Amino acid sequence: MTSTMSKSQAAEPARRRRLGAAAVAVAAVLGLSACAGTTGGGDAAPDLSATGQGAPLPVATADRVLERGDAALAAGGLEDARAHYGIVLSRDPGNTRAALGLAEVALAAGETAKARDAFAALARQPEVPPSVTARAHQGVGLSWLKEGQTEKALPALEDAVAADDGLWRAWNALGAAHDRRQNWDSAVAAYEKAIALAPEEAGPVNNLGFSLILQGRHQDAARHLVRAAHLARDMDMPRVNLRLALAWQGRYDDAVAGATPAELPAVLNNVGYVALLKGDHADAESLLVRSLEASPSYFEAARLNLDHLRTVAPAGGGA
Repeated sequence: MTSTMSKSQAAEPARRRRLGAAAVAVAAVLGLSACAGTTGGGDAAPDLSATGQGAPLPVATADRVLERGDAALAAGGLEDARAHYGIVLSRDPGNTRAALGLAEVALAAGETAKARDAFAALARQPEVPPSVTARAHQGVGLSWLKEGQTEKALPALEDAVAADDGLWRAWNALGAAHDRRQNWDSAVAAYEKAIALAPEEAGPVNNLGFSLILQGRHQDAARHLVRAAHLARDMDMPRVNLRLALAWQGRYDDAVAGATPAELPAVLNNVGYVALLKGDHADAESLLVRSLEASPSYFEAARLNLDHLRTVAPAGGGA
């Protein structure tokens, strides 16, 4: 996190944008990767021995193979998912569900260009179900967004929700795209739509909270981020963003509370940096010094921020 400092109140929105610029994309990651519908649970592996090499799979068998691919994708087993979808496509090259699955695997693996080409090919196909076309547009938009190409992502995402307004991932991605353009009302509306469609997903709730931080609505942000942290369980990003929301309210002790020894140097640095941006120089210095003291090795970010603080607020200069 680099330091940039100005004491003018008029610069406050710009400060928040600088603080959040690198984190907007991170805040939007939750929920952007592949999300499978059904799962195979504990089903036994489907028996393929009754089908000849290259022969089409019976519908029931193909469905079970696809379900196992979906389950693997949802669990992050990308190679397992790729293998299951590939089995179906090798027997039925026109199977759009398997093709969508392989495109989702590529997206989750960070192969954005490959994913986009696969999604775009599906979107161009005539006579495919509208739901497939909608998900293909969604995938094109997500791939562009993951590359930071907001202007290219927006039309694809808008096409996706126009075709199927039940795609929560597309709405979530639209919120992230609008955040990047600082279209705050549109961002909030998109996140709220995603949350209504997928209330148990942490991603849209986290992203709404971070959007509200960027808008300066820190109390509202904290409320959403508490919920996101509960939903996310072992995911760190909502808790990182919650600490920022508390710090922007001047609640520095609350923002640091509960940090583990391993987390403490980074937490103290981030909270101290917010205090620096707010002009609370005494608190910023205390937090940044504690960050250096808590680090088992040299923590360059905290040292750079502390050095910057001392250029804008020399010792004894007050807040």
